[in-house]
Amino acid sequence: MLTAFAIFAVLASLGIGKLVAPSKMSLMEELQLGPLTKKQDADTWVISLISGQPLAPIKESALKPGPPITVGPDVKVIKRTLSIGLDAIGQAGEKYIPGVMKNRKWQEAPTFEVVDQSGNVLGSGQFEYG
Repeated sequence: MLTAFAIFAVLASLGIGKLVAPSKMSLMEELQLGPLTKKQDADTWVISLISGQPLAPIKESALKPGPPITVGPDVKVIKRTLSIGLDAIGQAGEKYIPGVMKNRKWQEAPTFEVVDQSGNVLGSGQFEYG
């Protein structure tokens, strides 16, 4: 009479063990989603995903998450205030934090200029994180 352990050992040796004890893979692991990391000389650059974003549209996409990353404006008007931010979106629709870390330190937010059709600078500033 075979014990449960002996049965499991036989199944595992035949490659059927996963049918008996399937491993649970998170949707993030299944989609291979995580921060994007690039090493350049002695520096390590990282762009992180925005947490809490819906994963179903990413799973349904025919494209693999990751580069190329499209960066574009996120413009909102609230009452009389114009808010201009940045969206960083991967090719499968996943959203990244629009800022980078270099060697585990956040880099300064980018600067911007508002120019007219003649190239005159009407205003300038620096984006703020958060």
